[in-house]
Amino acid sequence: MEIARTRLFWFSLFIGVLCLNWFQLLTPKMENIEVVRPNLVTEYNAPTSLIMKDYNPDEGGLFWIKFKTSASYLPDFLNLKHLRLRTLSCINSLSTDSVSWKLPTSPDIRCNNERGLPLYSSTNVLGKTTTWNLTGDSFGGSFGFYLDKDWSAPPLVFGMIILCLALAGMLWAKLPVDSDRWKIPVISIFILAFLLRFWTTQIAMPPEMFLFSDMAAYFHRGIQMLRGSFDAGQTFQPIGYTVYGLLLRLAGDWELHKWVSIFVSMGTVLLAYLLVLKNFGKAAAFLTLLFVALDVPQIGFTARYMAESPYSFLIMATLWWIMKALESSRMRDYFIVGILMMVSFYFKGNHAFFIPAFSLWLLYRERAQFKNAVLKVSMMALGCLLVMTPHLAFTKIAYNQMQWGPTAGALNFVEGKCPWKNNADSSGSSWMSPLFVTLNETAFKKWDRPFTDQAYFWKAGAECVRENPWVMVESLRFINYLFYGNSTWPISGSKVGFMYDIWAPVFEWGLLPLALLGALAFARRRNNYAEVSALLMLTIFFTVYIFKSENRFRAPFDGVILMWSSLGIVFIIERIKAVVRIFETPTAIESKSS
Repeated sequence: MEIARTRLFWFSLFIGVLCLNWFQLLTPKMENIEVVRPNLVTEYNAPTSLIMKDYNPDEGGLFWIKFKTSASYLPDFLNLKHLRLRTLSCINSLSTDSVSWKLPTSPDIRCNNERGLPLYSSTNVLGKTTTWNLTGDSFGGSFGFYLDKDWSAPPLVFGMIILCLALAGMLWAKLPVDSDRWKIPVISIFILAFLLRFWTTQIAMPPEMFLFSDMAAYFHRGIQMLRGSFDAGQTFQPIGYTVYGLLLRLAGDWELHKWVSIFVSMGTVLLAYLLVLKNFGKAAAFLTLLFVALDVPQIGFTARYMAESPYSFLIMATLWWIMKALESSRMRDYFIVGILMMVSFYFKGNHAFFIPAFSLWLLYRERAQFKNAVLKVSMMALGCLLVMTPHLAFTKIAYNQMQWGPTAGALNFVEGKCPWKNNADSSGSSWMSPLFVTLNETAFKKWDRPFTDQAYFWKAGAECVRENPWVMVESLRFINYLFYGNSTWPISGSKVGFMYDIWAPVFEWGLLPLALLGALAFARRRNNYAEVSALLMLTIFFTVYIFKSENRFRAPFDGVILMWSSLGIVFIIERIKAVVRIFETPTAIESKSS
């Protein structure tokens, strides 16, 4: 039986990889992009055909975009004839190799159609190298076009069906579930989670169409690095996601990036399920799977060009390996934990205080064998150092200054402790958290130093604390703002906003109280996972207390919170069963036994 399951897994994996390669081959790849802006400035070999900019009515006008698509490797009859042209602003004309296309007359279809206006070619436009020429009107805001495949085309629908079956086959072969009947609902939820992430990322709001704010910053920093242009501002946010996103797009354009994002998010779902299954049983694991699969912030961040989704996966992988290390006591496992902790840090630093806190917890936990505990912590430190050293070397070479982490921490400290929430620096950069927009705390200050001058901004933040010590008490509010008082930017108000509007009250007023109950109920049970996850969340609370917070900072840790929600439900069910047993009559008990 085990041999049959192994064969099923590898066969399903092979079919799944074939499907993904099939999708990649069917995707039109835009190359040699030329953009002529309304002011007639021309950009050759542009990194994208979509120009994201702040609205300015004086900068509107006619623009031109030209690009090529290479000849497909597939036979003519397999190439797609149904395509979609996603538009920002309005398209006026479209031609390929001097042949004009007939476009819809309705402005609702031609203008700002992020879903994409349908294109049908009776000729094999993707079977040969084709030059595309497009014109459009910009009204002063973002503009451009993106050529994509139409997922309603029969070859793609067929491929998706086969891919879902392949995923189901892999899960059936390898999920550690004691009953085949139990696998059916579990696999069904996994497939539902996959389809929700697929729909969001590939259809509803593909990341290449929404490069604004943090997303645009990650994208353009990567392009700058690729072109050999380096400045200290590139280290303002952790550098990991900039490099990660750039490498994926270089390897397989946006198509590879989107599929990796989907499966990375699915990895978070899988690890959450396996962690609870191993530590608390299948009932709690099933509920955890359901909640994490439907977690709208996790679904939404899968489609955003932001660090939250891979960071969620890395946090869950770190927890998984910590459990493995505590169980095995092998030094190599602690070394891997150190690597994962530091790689996670270079995506987002929300868990920075967890690294020393876990080390101290481990030393205390194994104080009876203190030398061995020190050795374990040393192996973790070595793993961290292995990741940190290339970062130190890179920043020294690229920016002539060794930096062990991002430079945003000092400004975050200023935001949290000073009255100025809307800040601009001497280099022209500006920064304001969505939380303070929601709270209408918009006091502005123009600084005469760049945000990357950490020493200056740490000193400025400390001066604010000295002038108003009460701010250290007021900063407790940031723990609340992880959960309440603001929405999850940029998921609320997006194409999945309707799902978020349903999810947010369920999460805030249902699942969060259940999580608190579950955490308190299982805190009395000596369980490594319960202790480590509680320590993780406590360090997150400390981090936002010191700096600042917003709802988005909590989203990568939703997996942990939703695990506790599941445990809260399990605890309630256990108490109900206990009460029922107390009030059962002796006759009922006797009849059951007979």
